[in-house]
Amino acid sequence: MPYRDDLITHLETYKETRLGVFEFGLDKNKKRYRHILPIEIKALNIIEKFRAELVAYIEGNESVSYDSGFHHLNSSQAFAFNLFFPFFWIVEQSTVLQNSFDLEGVISEWHFEYIPQTEEGSNIDVAWKSRNSPWNFCEVKLTETNYGTATPNEERLAKLNDIYAPRLQNIVPPDFLNPDTFFKNYQVLRNLSYLHLPEVENVFFLMPRGNTIALRHLNLVLQFVSAEYRSQIHVVFLEDLVEKLLQSVSISPELRCYMNSFSEKYLPEF
Repeated sequence: MPYRDDLITHLETYKETRLGVFEFGLDKNKKRYRHILPIEIKALNIIEKFRAELVAYIEGNESVSYDSGFHHLNSSQAFAFNLFFPFFWIVEQSTVLQNSFDLEGVISEWHFEYIPQTEEGSNIDVAWKSRNSPWNFCEVKLTETNYGTATPNEERLAKLNDIYAPRLQNIVPPDFLNPDTFFKNYQVLRNLSYLHLPEVENVFFLMPRGNTIALRHLNLVLQFVSAEYRSQIHVVFLEDLVEKLLQSVSISPELRCYMNSFSEKYLPEF
């Protein structure tokens, strides 16, 4: 069974046994699915330990909003919130997260749905930095089977010519900058383009190891990245990251317990 089907089957059971919810939720086409929560209780997609704090953060932050699919238990946005937020929220534990990404320092600033440049206008799933250090950007996937494409239009073609092509010209081969190839690999290339900015040090692509289809799509692009930038691009597998977090001698008992709950939800065979 494909990874996506396996995880959704697990989340269907999780929804009933852990959340006590048996009602099916609706997708954007009004179809009913067992792994989707009724939208009015979408907050149950946040793991209980930090649910109140995270809901308050989302609803009190003008730059962050729930995705339309947040009530899907396989929502990548909810997944990213559940993984990163506790380590951002408890500042003294942020070094545990940093070390698990092979980084150093206490995290001094962090954002979800971060827009680094208003003229470019796109957002980053997760962004963080330590004091006096450049930014780390992270693109997160859970069950999506590819990285986002885009349909060319006048605005996007102008951005390709004026913003993305100049940024990417030393990062990927020229063939990737023609509209057909660029928009087929839009999300990956857009994320790579941020490496042109001096304030960005690393771009991470985080996903479960089992999501081999998305990984294949990602690698079709990454294999052509110029040597100068390869050390700044990192593919991180969720299983490896969680293992590093749990094995850290510095993780608090509270967050160790929390990460076990996280693993129960997202890594059923971990």
